[in-house]
Amino acid sequence: MNAQFDAAASVVQALFLDSDRLLGELLASPSGGCVRVRFLPADSNPLETLSRLTALQPDVVAAGEDVFESEFRALFQLLPVRLGRMQIAVFADRLSDSQLVLAIQLGASGLLSRKASLSELRRQLERIAGGDFIVAAPIADRVERRPGEARPHVPRAAGLAQLSDRQLELLVELLSGESIRELSSRLGMTEKSLESHRTRIMAKLGFSNRVQLCRWAIREGLLRP
Repeated sequence: MNAQFDAAASVVQALFLDSDRLLGELLASPSGGCVRVRFLPADSNPLETLSRLTALQPDVVAAGEDVFESEFRALFQLLPVRLGRMQIAVFADRLSDSQLVLAIQLGASGLLSRKASLSELRRQLERIAGGDFIVAAPIADRVERRPGEARPHVPRAAGLAQLSDRQLELLVELLSGESIRELSSRLGMTEKSLESHRTRIMAKLGFSNRVQLCRWAIREGLLRP
């Protein structure tokens, strides 16, 4: 276990990344249980945050909605590479259905709620660190989990439900702000292939041009204006 946390190996090391300092400090207060929570204010850029998380090496990270909306692409794509064993949870009270889809697609292992008690949040973080997928009660009516499914889906996000996992991954990339040429170089795909994927994704979502796609993405909270 990393010396930054200097605790017994049996204690789950959790990190709360958010702008809500009050909740963060309450969660981080000593509880005497099996979860130790550290609060990290969400006041730095994604790469600085990633560097601090890499140094801390927590078992589970719980990210607030603002963090997910502004930094989720960098954090959710880079954290599994740097910290493969770590689990990620998202506070989902203010996320749109489309954002819930992307949170699940990008590897979130928990959809938490600020309405839960401190003790309940700590128990949920412990279970997430142990490999369970947790959906908080206030979020439960927005997702479904069929028998045998390890991860839930979001039935009301009808548009995104039509996309394959690969198309969802590419949609995230296409909304990253990079040009097709930049994405082509980074992803190792031809520009023609990326443009073809974009056309098929827009067709499935019912859009005929990129302006419509961008307006929808902004409305759904997938793209910041």
